[in-house]
Amino acid sequence: KKETVESFDSAKMHEYHQKHYTSENIVVAAAGNIDHDLVVELTQKLLANAPSGEMLQRPDFVKQNRKDLAIKNKDTEQAHLLVGFPGLGYFDDTKFACRMMSAALGGSMSSRLFVEIREKRGLAYAIACSNQEFVDCGTFYIMAGTRPENVEEVLETTFSELKKLVSGGVTQEELDRSRELICGNTVLAFESTSAHMRRIGNHAVRNANLITIDDLLERYKSISLEECNDIAKSIFEQTPTIAMVSPIKDDDANTRLLKFV
Repeated sequence: KKETVESFDSAKMHEYHQKHYTSENIVVAAAGNIDHDLVVELTQKLLANAPSGEMLQRPDFVKQNRKDLAIKNKDTEQAHLLVGFPGLGYFDDTKFACRMMSAALGGSMSSRLFVEIREKRGLAYAIACSNQEFVDCGTFYIMAGTRPENVEEVLETTFSELKKLVSGGVTQEELDRSRELICGNTVLAFESTSAHMRRIGNHAVRNANLITIDDLLERYKSISLEECNDIAKSIFEQTPTIAMVSPIKDDDANTRLLKFV
């Protein structure tokens, strides 16, 4: 929020830096044609004078009450929509099936939402979905930008597709296509040393076991239709939250969106 950013001052920033940027809270990751012992030696040398302090622990996740609607009136050309559900956390092993299901639903130009909302009806230039994986919780969201007059049709089509997915499931063709997409993107994503370095660092920060790229690809290849469809049911049978930023006045927006939650 603007108010939050404006409340920052140099004293608070300095206090934050002193608390968090200590030797106990720093992870050094390296990848490429490197000498491990040399990297360790240089790290110890360069960080020898780093301040020490208590290793910070993440607070436990506390489930909060969700709003059905979150609406903000703003002078924008489009209405920006987001439909959200409680999703899967990083350590939930079913996240791999969720990624596959998500790809079939809205992860490519051949996905259900893209075809139905953009290609067939021309309601949005872009529509996509994803599961945001945090350490101990997650959020599955569908997002779209559309003209204000098309808001209800976009939501009607979206929920219609979710209902079809829950009742009928992902098809074998969709699963095969999603598998090929995800495996291909995974291989391409890790062609750079910086991607490998970030992956190593992310796992270290999360205190997670690092699996090889080959093992990751094998995990995706092992996903079954049943796993994808079980995830779809568990996520989309929950009550959604709808968020919208648009030029539509709040009272009008409430009236138009309330029927969807």
